[in-house]
Amino acid sequence: MAGMNSSWMTVALETKLLSLNSGHYTALAFILAICIPQSPQGTTLRHGLLLLQATCAVQAFFAPPPPVLEPALLYSSGVLMGNMLARYFDRLYTTVPEKTFHRLTDKTPESATRLSASQRFVWGLELFSVTRGIGWNWRVAGIPKSPAPTTRLRFVASQLIRWIAMYAALHLVDVTCRLVLSNQNPVLSFADKVQIYALIVGGCAMTIYSHFGILILPLSALCVGLQVGPLSWHDAASWSPNFASLTEAYSIRRFWGHTWHQQLRRQAGAPGEYLISMLPDSMMTSKWTPVRLARRYSLLLMSFFVSGLIHACGTYQVTRALGLPLSDGGEIKYFLLQGVAIIAEDLGCWILGVDDRGTKPGGMRLWVGYATTLSWYVCSRVHLKGVPIALGMGIRHGRGDLLAALDHVQQSAAVVPGNFVARAWELIR
Repeated sequence: MAGMNSSWMTVALETKLLSLNSGHYTALAFILAICIPQSPQGTTLRHGLLLLQATCAVQAFFAPPPPVLEPALLYSSGVLMGNMLARYFDRLYTTVPEKTFHRLTDKTPESATRLSASQRFVWGLELFSVTRGIGWNWRVAGIPKSPAPTTRLRFVASQLIRWIAMYAALHLVDVTCRLVLSNQNPVLSFADKVQIYALIVGGCAMTIYSHFGILILPLSALCVGLQVGPLSWHDAASWSPNFASLTEAYSIRRFWGHTWHQQLRRQAGAPGEYLISMLPDSMMTSKWTPVRLARRYSLLLMSFFVSGLIHACGTYQVTRALGLPLSDGGEIKYFLLQGVAIIAEDLGCWILGVDDRGTKPGGMRLWVGYATTLSWYVCSRVHLKGVPIALGMGIRHGRGDLLAALDHVQQSAAVVPGNFVARAWELIR
């Protein structure tokens, strides 16, 4: 009997070690996506690889979550799963990537079909890694302008300074949130609420910035400074900022279309464009205003809907990992209402005769626009996203949902890996 128990335990242990979680399937789907362009189009091998890749990409949503206890890290892994699935739809499932996407070498499109197997593997790695088309024959609208020409040394110094400042800001958010959360006043004053709103909005923005900056800032400094990596990565112009200036945000449309990061723009818009392309030619080419506006705003709403789905994967990952009721954290509603707000803003501008296209806005337009955009963004970010996500993740606070949202912001800022600024600060205290 003891021998049977020992044998059973050995088999169970081996099964546990060989079991795959969602992180493994996400990685497998990525590797298979890179390998698919290696096989000729239309072959049985290619169809088999594509089916296996799609299966792995979908299986990531059903396999057990990775053994991570931090909700913020689980959230990021879920968003990555949704982001990559949308990227595959855009660059793999609805097109032949090697015939559609080309890297630009000295502004000349490169044909992937003429590359060797090893070169095409690197080509595929870059295709499924890049987000905004820098150095490729496609470019996402709204990408902030490339930095002004500068020396390699200045560019490297600028990126490293931004990297240090990013971690310093995250530590400041963490410390400030802890301080506010430790306040035991049973009733929040108006000043307390203003401070909490600012921390939630600013803390969320800083955390999201870090999700890109944690890798992009040091990588860009390395590629430009030491001239390593793909040729297109050696130029500082290939590393345009993730966020444009806040001065651009004098409308809700411009905030989302210019100021905010454009990392999801292409893959969020791809499903809607694919569906629109299936319409009859008469509707696709019609200049009749109702049809034209229907196409335009359908694409807008579908893009925000897909963005909501991508972000909802984050809360979905957390809730299933922690055994909580499955939730989207209010993400779909939040992003869809951003599209609705843009439509309402466009309607209001049309009624008032305001036209921002190709014209420099006047002082009144700017300040009214800034006030409207800021008010909408702060309120929607806190009440339609911050609070629902915190509650969906099981975060509660005895003094109200607003502080639960702040607690989530603090956890998200504190868990960003590699914060050498926070460690240094703790050592010198």
